[in-house]
Amino acid sequence: MSIVREYIEIAEHIATQIDLPKIARLYLPDRDESPDVRDEFGLIFLQGGVVAPFYASLPGALNTLWETFKVGRKPGLDLLELIRLLADSNLANKAIALGAYNAMSQYVMQHAGLLPLNDEANASMGSAKPLAGERIGMIGYFCPLIDKLLDKGVEVLVLEKQPERVEQRPGVYLSENPADLESCRIILCTAATLVNDSIDEVLSHCTNAENISLIGPSGSGLPDALFKRGIDAVGGVYFPDQKQLGLRLRDRESWGEAGQKYQLTSANYPGYKKLLSLCKRSTDSTLS
Repeated sequence: MSIVREYIEIAEHIATQIDLPKIARLYLPDRDESPDVRDEFGLIFLQGGVVAPFYASLPGALNTLWETFKVGRKPGLDLLELIRLLADSNLANKAIALGAYNAMSQYVMQHAGLLPLNDEANASMGSAKPLAGERIGMIGYFCPLIDKLLDKGVEVLVLEKQPERVEQRPGVYLSENPADLESCRIILCTAATLVNDSIDEVLSHCTNAENISLIGPSGSGLPDALFKRGIDAVGGVYFPDQKQLGLRLRDRESWGEAGQKYQLTSANYPGYKKLLSLCKRSTDSTLS
């Protein structure tokens, strides 16, 4: 079973146990006609205050999202219905479906008391410590990390389906062959691989790795399926202050400062069934 199919099964099980909130509104980044390639994210706002991000910059996805899902309030839009679009072949549908899965996950984790989680230090870099001169693997180009890695004297082998996104510079090596990852001790895998259906394939080439981390805001979902497949750490982001987030979006400022990064590992993550039990207890007590 693929990872995204397991995500759908987890969501369907959760939906039988608790009433999932509806989607209150969607945020999509502006359609940018400039030739510069940038990473852009959309946001899903749930009724009750939970927000979750999703990657919107895969080829053609953002334009399709604008055409299909109008920005603004979406009264009554069903969360589980969107999550099921993870099985769709359309990249735009899969992107927003991952956002819906993240939103459901954030709802469960926050109501279960798992978040806030004070582990921001490693959330971007992953849990392993690369050695100077070492070449690590990066699946999907994650520009914000490149400078930090190069400053540590680390070489980066980037596996990227859109090679034009990768800036050519010393210490950065581009590949389109997943087999090249087999020589890397440390792997950083961007969560965009969950959208373009490449994650199962690339993980099959990471069997020699000592540490695999999933990175990026789109990894803000329940990670059970990832841990089962040998991923060691998953970084995510949650938004404790919707008002601050809303102001930054209104003023067209970066929303990164409104979020708090965290990292989940097998040591601090109890599994979705335990979280679901705690979430159900929490929501039942709120309703009583």
